[in-house]
Amino acid sequence: MGQQYATVIREARKFQFFKGDVHVEMIKLRANGRELISPKECIEQRLYGLPEDKKMLRNNPVDSYCAFVPSKVGDEIKLVQKDSLIYQIVGGLNMFGASPITQEHYDQQQGLKLTKEEVRAFWADCYTLPATRRKVWEFLAEGDVKLVQAYEQDVCQNMGLSFDYVMGIHLPHSKGLRLLRIGSVCRRENQFLHDRESNVFGGDSATFSIFGYLASVVPEMQDLREKSDLEARTV
Repeated sequence: MGQQYATVIREARKFQFFKGDVHVEMIKLRANGRELISPKECIEQRLYGLPEDKKMLRNNPVDSYCAFVPSKVGDEIKLVQKDSLIYQIVGGLNMFGASPITQEHYDQQQGLKLTKEEVRAFWADCYTLPATRRKVWEFLAEGDVKLVQAYEQDVCQNMGLSFDYVMGIHLPHSKGLRLLRIGSVCRRENQFLHDRESNVFGGDSATFSIFGYLASVVPEMQDLREKSDLEARTV
């Protein structure tokens, strides 16, 4: 008697949303062998992706593999990408929709640091400091300046607005780690560009609300194969 094994390949969408309670959906996302989409890949797919992926990622806000990490003792905020700390959000959220962290967590993070002056300026007006805004978007695009320039041109043309009114930086006032949400790029009637607790339009970056739009991607070098062991009796 012997055993034979067959491998069943199950096709999986490269990009998939997990919408709902953030820490619950994060558990589902990870259990499915997926990762959050990086801001750079989100931008690339919005510009150059396949039609179905492009539409999905442009028409929805995207919670990404990037986070705002505020200092606990000051107003400084760091933007951090692709750090394992981000997945600790599965531990739950506080009353402000953030994942509690310590000052030590903040001090250990490598990323783009916004000064207290820059943070306070963005609190007052998310479209201020155009040079700093472009610096933030270049950080999100992992230093790809040409990609940011193409995205800025696309967003401005699509929204019919200048850079003075798109791609704003909404920063959290409360403490704790929050995923960075990249706002949708589509025209919608009767919506505000400053709606930081749900959808943000005009390609802005913002913090997530308790209801998440976790955009996931199949990691490189992984094909999400579903293996089934089929036993066959031999005579």
